[in-house]
Amino acid sequence: MVTIGLTPKQLIGGGSIPTANFDIYQTYPYGKSLVNPKSFLSLGTQMFLLNKCYLRACDNEEAWLVVKIRPEHYSSGYDILHIEFNELHQLLNWDALDKSLLSCWYL
Repeated sequence: MVTIGLTPKQLIGGGSIPTANFDIYQTYPYGKSLVNPKSFLSLGTQMFLLNKCYLRACDNEEAWLVVKIRPEHYSSGYDILHIEFNELHQLLNWDALDKSLLSCWYL
């Protein structure tokens, strides 16, 4: 059985139904800050700089960040990793993370 937390009066339209607060920073809009500006103080330095780098890349109309991998990061030699901006949003908001983003995170 599923409960929805509404009274019978609310179900038949006789009472108001509370709405959830929606944070626009939980969705990914291209070119906008990846995190809520109110939470800047709680971000670490690298996360703050990552958000700043993203905004600069959006000003240049880029579609992703390019990360260079050196042999000391992985033993497979030099490589390039492309990170989509929506994955950066997931990282900064601790949402589902992509494997390529986790690889970059551990470099």
